[in-house]
Amino acid sequence: MKRFAIALTACLVLSLGLNANASPGSTTIILQDANGVGIPNVELNAYASSNTQVRIKTDANGRAVLQALRGQGSLEINHCVQAAESIALQMFDVDYGQGGGSFTLRLPARTQDLEYELRTVDGAKISRFEEVAFHYTPIVSTWVSDFGTFETPFGVAEISSCGEPWISADRLRVAPFSSSESEPVIRVEERIEGGTTSREYPTKDFTPGQVKPIVVNNFRFIEIQPLSGTVFQGQPIRVSGLIKGVASADEISSNEAFFVVCAKRSSPQSMTSRAVSNSRRDGLAVTQNVIIDSSGVNRCILTGSSRDVVSSFAFNISVQTKRQFANAANKRYRSCAALNRVFDGGLARSAAAQSANGSGNRLASVSASGYSRNSSLDRDRDGVACER
Repeated sequence: MKRFAIALTACLVLSLGLNANASPGSTTIILQDANGVGIPNVELNAYASSNTQVRIKTDANGRAVLQALRGQGSLEINHCVQAAESIALQMFDVDYGQGGGSFTLRLPARTQDLEYELRTVDGAKISRFEEVAFHYTPIVSTWVSDFGTFETPFGVAEISSCGEPWISADRLRVAPFSSSESEPVIRVEERIEGGTTSREYPTKDFTPGQVKPIVVNNFRFIEIQPLSGTVFQGQPIRVSGLIKGVASADEISSNEAFFVVCAKRSSPQSMTSRAVSNSRRDGLAVTQNVIIDSSGVNRCILTGSSRDVVSSFAFNISVQTKRQFANAANKRYRSCAALNRVFDGGLARSAAAQSANGSGNRLASVSASGYSRNSSLDRDRDGVACER
C-alpha cells in the first residue's frame, strides 16, 4: 500500500491547559473540524512510556478521555472516511505529564470528494489490481503523492492515507486535504516490461461531481467471466477468462498455461484452491476447473504461467459449505436447465463417473444420493445427470 502525507504547517490548532472536568491522571482530547465543530466516532490510539495503551473513540461532541497516561508517549488519530480515501493523522513525542491536561486538535479542511477512472488507450476501463500475496506485480497503481511531515508544539505529525483509494470496480474516489504549501496530486504509475513510467494529475484540475478519465497504455490481462452455477466447498467449479489487450490469439504462446489461485483474505499466504484439470485455451478464451477447499469468501486470481499475459484482477468467489452442498444435491430437479443453474457440470454418481466424463469443459459434482434422486435426468445412463 502506498502511503501519502500532506504538509499542513498552518492548519493544525493546539491548545493546552488543565481541564476542570477531567479526573486526576486523565487526559482529555477534543477533536474538531476546520470550523471548530466536534468530530464524533474517531478512533484515538494513545501510548505512554509505561507501555500503557488506550484505544477509544470520540463521543458525539468529539471528546475523548484517556485514562492512566503519564509521561512521554504518542498519540495517533485515525480519522478515516470509509466512503473515500481519507487520512490517518499521527502525532508523536507527546508528554502527558501527570495527566489532567486538555488538548484541542483541529483537523484541516478536506476538499470535496473527487472521482477518477483509469482507461486504456483503446477506451477499456481498468479495474483495480490487488496484491493478495499471489506474487505478481500490479501493472497499474495509483495514489496521492507524498508531501512529508510537519512540526507542531505537540510533536512531529503527518497525514497519511487510511488505505488505497480504490473503492469500486473501475472508479477511484479520493478526498485530499487542503494544503498551505502544495496542491495534492494524483500520481499514476505504470509498471510494465522494461521499466516504470509515472505521471501526475493535480487535483485542482478535477471537477467535483464529475469523473475525470486518466488514460494509460494498453496491456495484456485476463478479464474474468461470470461464474456459472453455485460454488460449493470441495466441489469443482469452472473459472473462465478472456485475454484482453491483444490483437489475435497468435500473440500468445501455445505453451502458455493458466491456473487459478485463491486464498482467504484473513490468511493470504494459505492457498485454498487446487486444480482438478489442466487449463484450456480456445483462441483468447481460457478456462480451468478448480476445487476450493474453504467455505466463505475466497479472493482469487486467474494468471498465466509466464509474463506473456498479466494476471486477472483479484475477484471474490463465495463458497457454500459441504452441508449446503448436500442439501442442494438431494433436491429433485424438474429439468437439466434447473439442475445446471446450481450444478454447472451436472451431478455424478461417483468419482469414477465424474472422471469418465471429464473431457468436457465442465466437471460434474459428485453426490451418490443427489444423483439417485435425479437419475431420471441422466439420458445416456453414463452415471452423470445433466453433464455438459
